[in-house]
Amino acid sequence: MGKTDFVTTHYQAICNELYQGRAPTLKISHFSDPYEPGKNYAVVNMYHWKGKSTWHNPKLGFDGRFLYVAFSCTDNWDGRFFQRAGQGMVHDHIFKETFGESYSSGQASCGGGAVHQGRLKFSSAWLNCAQSTSTSPYSATTDGSKYMTNEERHLLTFAARMWVEKGRNSTHKIPEDLHKSLMGTGAPLDDVNKDGVDITRLQDRNVFSFQPDRAEKTGKPCKYFFETGECRFGDNCRYSHSQRKLDKDAGKPCKYIRKTGTCPFGDQCRFNHNVAQCR
Repeated sequence: MGKTDFVTTHYQAICNELYQGRAPTLKISHFSDPYEPGKNYAVVNMYHWKGKSTWHNPKLGFDGRFLYVAFSCTDNWDGRFFQRAGQGMVHDHIFKETFGESYSSGQASCGGGAVHQGRLKFSSAWLNCAQSTSTSPYSATTDGSKYMTNEERHLLTFAARMWVEKGRNSTHKIPEDLHKSLMGTGAPLDDVNKDGVDITRLQDRNVFSFQPDRAEKTGKPCKYFFETGECRFGDNCRYSHSQRKLDKDAGKPCKYIRKTGTCPFGDQCRFNHNVAQCR
């Protein structure tokens, strides 16, 4: 669900419990359908079940744990499973198929998404807006939005990339830089478009990266990237391609204006030339 405190109540708490603070693994469910270009899928990412970050499902006879992700091809579904899709309830079917019971029982904390018309989507009115009940000690407050939080979107994007590349019934470690960002020890995460990203371009960091810009901590904005939209160095560029970094610098006073009243970079300077703010 869209949770106002997902990082603290879910990610950090469970990583500390299960992994001693290290990066966790993510499982693509063996109940998932394989990725096929052009087809549509419902997606559910399970965080914990009945208040447990690891669980055994006696109804279906399998074990699971935090970050258990299932992708189900809706093109294969019988028409009756779409009867409540207008209210976002299409996710009730994938949840029941994957976990053996209806989500309405309130026993789980999870997030819902989809692959629709070639885009990975991050919304589910049925799963993301619901308030789970029996989920202590990892209780979280829903933010009332049908969209996953930005942190959840980063995790689901990584899961989708692994599903497309490696297939179902596969396990993958969360990338270290993403993990550090979620634990509060790394660079801030870029915003993922809540309305979705192109499923065929998950490896293209100019569209979206599940790894924070490696130059964002100390690097200067890349003038080639922001002037032309391209940079011949790509991922290996020593400068930042992050809009967040550029916006952050735009609010800082220019040291040249502060010291001399003039700036050699003129209008191309990335810092603030407001004389009053530079004093």
